[in-house]
Amino acid sequence: MTRIALCYSGRPRSILECHENHKQHFRLGQNDVDVFAHLWFDESLVGSQFRSDVGQGTWPDAGIKEWIDENWKPKKISYERPRNFEHMFSDTWRIQWHATHPKDHQISMFYGIEQAIKLKKEYEEENNFKYDYVIRMRSDLLFLQPPGEFEDYDQSKLHVFDVQPGPDWIQTGAADFAVLDIIAWGGSDVMDKYGTIYSNLQRITEEGCPMFTPDSSLGYNAKVINNLEYEKHNWNFKVFVANHTYGN
Repeated sequence: MTRIALCYSGRPRSILECHENHKQHFRLGQNDVDVFAHLWFDESLVGSQFRSDVGQGTWPDAGIKEWIDENWKPKKISYERPRNFEHMFSDTWRIQWHATHPKDHQISMFYGIEQAIKLKKEYEEENNFKYDYVIRMRSDLLFLQPPGEFEDYDQSKLHVFDVQPGPDWIQTGAADFAVLDIIAWGGSDVMDKYGTIYSNLQRITEEGCPMFTPDSSLGYNAKVINNLEYEKHNWNFKVFVANHTYGN
């Protein structure tokens, strides 16, 4: 039996709205799939806006934890009050393009990705096995077409979306390594390396990676530091709170 780990991270956005989609396309709830998660959440935030500058909805009520326990049945999960990372890497953070993603939000993402994958790794070590596939997930992701059978994906590669580089990626050199930050998967060892993104930020920034988007630093960590081989796919998906659709 193929064993799959879904590693959710980030803010608990659109969880209920996307749940059926994840059951359909990512086997959520099936016996061969386990959930691990690091989610930013604190009850003092209930009802407030996720972000004041763009419309992304509001923080759910405290009942979301019970809902997650009942519907995701996570093997390991961590909830943490949102932290401010703005002070970090002030001497080495170079955007090299107009900043499309706030620094604090990028580092928050990287921290959550790493924590979720660490929980997966802890569970593997405690139970003396490794998952066949590990998927970096967001709770607000909607796949509009099936990604296919996971067993058909090469476990030795990092599977990412095939982005058509724009002038920002091209002129900063990010096109050589950047990967879309929304979703990625591969074998357990591959994703353990992908998940070192937060721990490697000092090196990433010191070596001059353009930090205007999380796509560049995630790719720099994956390809430049960890020598991961990409396989790119034209998946068809969107983020529930956004209007942009990826793929055809």
